[in-house]
Amino acid sequence: MTIYHRVGLFLIVLSLFLPTAVHAAKASVPPGSFLTKPVNSPSDLANLVRHDKVVASRYSKHYGMKSTELAEYFQKNFKMSVLKKTGKYTWYYIGKNERIMRHTKQLKAGTKVFVTFNGQPVMDVKCGNPMTKTLPKPPIAVKSLKQTIAEQPKPPAPPPTPAPTTETVLTQAVLPPDPATAPVQMEVLAEPPIELPPPPEVVPPPVPVILAEKSKSSFLPLLGLGAVGALAGGGGGGGGGGMPPVVPEPSSLLVLGMGGSCVLLPILHRRRNRLYE
Repeated sequence: MTIYHRVGLFLIVLSLFLPTAVHAAKASVPPGSFLTKPVNSPSDLANLVRHDKVVASRYSKHYGMKSTELAEYFQKNFKMSVLKKTGKYTWYYIGKNERIMRHTKQLKAGTKVFVTFNGQPVMDVKCGNPMTKTLPKPPIAVKSLKQTIAEQPKPPAPPPTPAPTTETVLTQAVLPPDPATAPVQMEVLAEPPIELPPPPEVVPPPVPVILAEKSKSSFLPLLGLGAVGALAGGGGGGGGGGMPPVVPEPSSLLVLGMGGSCVLLPILHRRRNRLYE
């Protein structure tokens, strides 16, 4: 193979690997960087922390936080920005044996940096090197009433009622009670009714008959009654017939006496008046 063939073969190989070398040079990061490859947004930085153990270890050691917390913080609170003026800033970098070193570095205006929610520059975008030792705490977001209600846990739904199976139906069937375990029922005998004796009859006391004292003039009605009684007795005796004489009752005698007195008194009164005339 001549020298011309060798030069031509070298140029062909160089043309094949030159784009790859240029791309690798562009994708590389400066020495002492926290990053292993460049990032262009807070999301790229968060994903690199989630998937690259070396980068996650460096940031966790520097900030004293877990890698998962750092990835969430970077994605939610970092923004891309540039420095407005040239100045000296504290700059942390990776030294030998993965030691984290610090020195003061002058950064020019227009340098791309990551800033937090308050606009403070905290990280160099080109190398991912921090510019502070700690990260500011984000403000507490005030949730609206609707968000609070929506985030409240919902009560668990009641479990569905299982469909009855053949075994359940047979179990729920009414079976005759077992005589050995069935409770003994005591038969209550009805007591016969108690017969009370009838209440005694209340006999009213006899009403005493008070006979008023009779005056001398009252003998006349009695005489009339006596005559009436004699006539009644004589009539009964004269009749014969063997019937015993009728003895009037005291009440009948009293009625007859009153009636006779009512008849005889006016007659006696008239006669008396004629005698005194």
